[in-house]
Amino acid sequence: MLIVIVGTYALYAPGQQGAFILDDIVNLGSLVQVQSFANVDGLVRYLFSDATGLPAGRWISKASFLINDTSWPSHPAGFKYTNILFHIMNGLLIIWFSLRLMRLIGHQENTCQMVAIFTGAIWLLHPLNVSTALYVVQRMTELSTLFCLAGMLCYIEGREKLDTSKVKGYTWMTVGVGGGTVLAFLSKENGALLPFYILVVETLLLQNLLSTKPSIRWKLMFFWLPVIFLIGWHAYMLPIWAETYALRDFDLPERLLTQARVLMVYLISILLPMRRGTGVFHDDFVISRGLLDPADTVFALAALTGLIVTMILCRRKFPVLSLGLGWFFVGHMLESGVLPLELYFEHRNYLPMIGPLFAVSYYAFTVDIRLKTFVRASMIGFLSLAAFGTWQNAQIWGSPAATVEFWEKEHPFSPRALQYASNFYIENGDYEKSEERLNKLVAMKPNLAGPKLKLLMLSCITGQDRL
Repeated sequence: MLIVIVGTYALYAPGQQGAFILDDIVNLGSLVQVQSFANVDGLVRYLFSDATGLPAGRWISKASFLINDTSWPSHPAGFKYTNILFHIMNGLLIIWFSLRLMRLIGHQENTCQMVAIFTGAIWLLHPLNVSTALYVVQRMTELSTLFCLAGMLCYIEGREKLDTSKVKGYTWMTVGVGGGTVLAFLSKENGALLPFYILVVETLLLQNLLSTKPSIRWKLMFFWLPVIFLIGWHAYMLPIWAETYALRDFDLPERLLTQARVLMVYLISILLPMRRGTGVFHDDFVISRGLLDPADTVFALAALTGLIVTMILCRRKFPVLSLGLGWFFVGHMLESGVLPLELYFEHRNYLPMIGPLFAVSYYAFTVDIRLKTFVRASMIGFLSLAAFGTWQNAQIWGSPAATVEFWEKEHPFSPRALQYASNFYIENGDYEKSEERLNKLVAMKPNLAGPKLKLLMLSCITGQDRL
């Protein structure tokens, strides 16, 4: 475990030299209200309002940025360093969580420890998580995950204690579900999914392993009420979201069709870790306009349906497989559902990927003795591939010039990648390259005023007509 921790930090360390990007500046810019901890009014305004002065949540995440600085502008290295530490802390909680599950399932201690270590190690070193750990504002995702995992561990502690003390059992369980959800939600809104994660673990695993089960009243309060609330909230908000969809390039049916492909790409990226294609710009993801537009939409829907059917049918014979799939699907309930959000972001897998990785590690270390050597060697190869991808990613994130080059090259049709590159070249005085990106952006999105205004600004700076 110590090797995993030190190795994770060593691989991520080069990324600390990178810059603030995109939403970092929007969210951290409000630190200008604080300046020092003695400024109580500024602290209150910073914590409890957004940049416009309106009430805002995510108080815990905003408070965590004060670990690094109380003023703005600031230096990114300290913020990224703290993000890396939170990432490692989450990895340790995953190892602990996996170990508790393995011991409940009943395997030998050596097997339990190996599954736990490999689950945590692959997660810590997975290249898909670099855009969470090194993107400063995604500390919100890290903290939400931290409190979800802590809440899950409290729940498991309580479930085990139910056999001997109902008072202690229900206390731990209530603190886990209630306290964990509140803290996770105040870090980022998808922390509200913690009761659903716990319900998946309870239904697919714990209720078959522990003799004493939670009472119906307790389950009604902490499991089924959140389900009813989420359904009711979606029904209430749907007419409001319809107005937001009018501003998107896709409608609700198109979003749901596209999300089938997105989920399959997520799952493939988790099980086949690589650096290429990662980053923060995915606004070029092709929208599904119909079952055959593009053609892989129907295949993604069929694969997704097959996985859901597998999860249901295998829940008794292969409960860990069902748990891995159920955990993944629950984790994407909000951000891959009917909410009018953007289509694709890597950080949405930060917590959901734990389920598939735990299932892979579990079956790798409990496989038939004849295949044991081959499978375990494959796991080492899997871990090495993940680590290499993360090392490559961290090198890119540590160099602003490299982020511009690689992200634009891998996403040539991303308006945001072109805009990001244009801003970088303006800041560095390379107006010709900036103009080239802006002209591409104007050709791609002729109705956008921003690129045309930037070209006008370049004309003012250089004295040449660039419009």
